[in-house]
Amino acid sequence: MMMMRRAVVALFVLSTWSVSVHVASAITSSTRTSNLLANLASDGLSLDVLQSEYDGLMYDTKAIDGPSTLDELVVKLSQKFRTIKSVALGLKSTIESELTRAVSGRGDSLDECCRKTGLAYDSRFGSEID
Repeated sequence: MMMMRRAVVALFVLSTWSVSVHVASAITSSTRTSNLLANLASDGLSLDVLQSEYDGLMYDTKAIDGPSTLDELVVKLSQKFRTIKSVALGLKSTIESELTRAVSGRGDSLDECCRKTGLAYDSRFGSEID
């Protein structure tokens, strides 16, 4: 499948280049433009190959009840968003409590923790490290 995708991309690039060479002459005639687009679809994009791959896929058909399916979708999405929101609020409260604890334990600001002494320059990092 990956090889086919690469081939389609390569064909598209080559056909785009050949199309750009012939664009000026094709614009003057609608028949030429139509033929050019038909050739691009069949040769350049390999739509017949893509269509045969799509036709070969297996799928199941089943009747659905629109309103009940929509209700199920609403419930599932709201549960996911509620979970994401609760995780985000939990992270927020944890960060705020850690920040409060860090500030109260070290004074008025967090600048003190950033004023380290005894650092040595390391060329790998381009700065001083401990």
